[in-house]
Amino acid sequence: MPGLESWLGFKRGYVDVTHQERRRGKSSYNFTRRLTMAAEAIISFSDLPLRITVLFGFAVVALSFILALLLAIQRLFFANVQLGYTSTVCVIVFLAGVQLSVTGLASLYIGRILREVQHRPLYVIRNTVNFETKPSYV
Repeated sequence: MPGLESWLGFKRGYVDVTHQERRRGKSSYNFTRRLTMAAEAIISFSDLPLRITVLFGFAVVALSFILALLLAIQRLFFANVQLGYTSTVCVIVFLAGVQLSVTGLASLYIGRILREVQHRPLYVIRNTVNFETKPSYV
């Protein structure tokens, strides 16, 4: 609910409450359950994790270019590098970064599709002035 309240943009207020100690039983909200709820809230109302995935993929691609440059310099000036090592490592790191970037971009599109199919209203109207409502027929 806090995610929906924040999404709607209503003014928020807080009430301080002092809870009494539980007389019997044990709370079912253990650390794992609370962590699951926090992850669900982050995933449900934000595409930040998806954006981080895309940025991480691009960073890995950039790292592969830097690695290729460093390994090429090492191959040129220090001859004790095994044959095929440079190209194999560079290709593996580059393809891993590309794969991560493409997966992140696809997930951003899927996240936008999800937002559309949730059928949330574009606007929340607080009040109207001089507006007559007509009955809507379904």
